[in-house]
Amino acid sequence: MIILAGRYGHDPGEAAITGLLHDCAKGIPPPRIQEIMEEQGYCLEQEVLAYPKLWHARWGAIMAGTMFGIKSKKISEAIRVHPTGAPNMSDLGKLLFIADYIEPTRRFKGVNRFRELAFKDKEEAFKAILEKKIEHVIKKGKPLHQDSLSARKFYFQEDE
Repeated sequence: MIILAGRYGHDPGEAAITGLLHDCAKGIPPPRIQEIMEEQGYCLEQEVLAYPKLWHARWGAIMAGTMFGIKSKKISEAIRVHPTGAPNMSDLGKLLFIADYIEPTRRFKGVNRFRELAFKDKEEAFKAILEKKIEHVIKKGKPLHQDSLSARKFYFQEDE
């Protein structure tokens, strides 16, 4: 995340914090996330209830502020939408979306092509990854979250 931020002239400190915190709730089982959120006075949005794999991002965005003292809405929003993408994402959000997909432990076929593209053209890498993630969910026979559908419509409208 920091290397990508440097490549595109983004604040490396902000990128580091975002990268470090983006999965801070990932190890918490989804039912426990829901319990914790309710105990703390938060609710999962109706449109995310059917997607437990996304709950860590919702809780992680809240944790960034409540537990780690991060006041930046840009950081919390990047964390919140990093699994799905969303329309009109900030550069920080796009960098996290890309970095999460190409991080060094990823070993899927074609990951190196995405890594190379990430350092050549941020926007093209973002769009290619968004399409690949959508394709992957569809191939698995899973429903797409509305944020992914909205992101695809937003970012590909000029290409249609």
